[in-house]
Amino acid sequence: GLFSATLNDSVLRLKKAGLRNPHSVSVKEKNEENLATPQELILKYQIVEPQQKLSLLLSIIKSNPNKRILVYFLTCAMVDYFHIIFKQLSPTLVMKCHRYLDTKTRSKSVKDFTERKDGNMLASELLGIGVDIQGGIDIVIQFDPPKDPKFFVHRAGRTARAGQKGENILFLTEEENENNYLDFLNRNQKT
Repeated sequence: GLFSATLNDSVLRLKKAGLRNPHSVSVKEKNEENLATPQELILKYQIVEPQQKLSLLLSIIKSNPNKRILVYFLTCAMVDYFHIIFKQLSPTLVMKCHRYLDTKTRSKSVKDFTERKDGNMLASELLGIGVDIQGGIDIVIQFDPPKDPKFFVHRAGRTARAGQKGENILFLTEEENENNYLDFLNRNQKT
């Protein structure tokens, strides 16, 4: 059998091509209101030149010294690269988490971040789904927009949980803005 939590185009094509007598089970929310963006979540975006992203990120972090901030990057290599830079440029506590770190290092990083009331975590999609940070995350920053709108939702959903207030900031370049990234999000997600 084939089991998948999400039925994207690839899984549906595989189902058609390689399974005899396939059956699908779909679970949906009865109340569509549960799919809406929580009122406590503030969604923002900032149009920024690529060479100014680091400065803007540092500015946001420095202006929020007592908050927990989770910064998403597209790749694990970017997480490592910016972790090195942050260690040199910012006196605040900076941790990292991505799939190429060994399990013990990842677990320690998440545990250290969870136990603090402040600090910054640089992460890849690994922390996008299924990891609950006790005590909440104050600000989620998406350094680059994800290619899949579902990842945007999962990333933003790391904050404003259990009635807490939270903020999500998406960095967009002028080109991404001109390519209608925000329209793309609106068409491909329920908010």
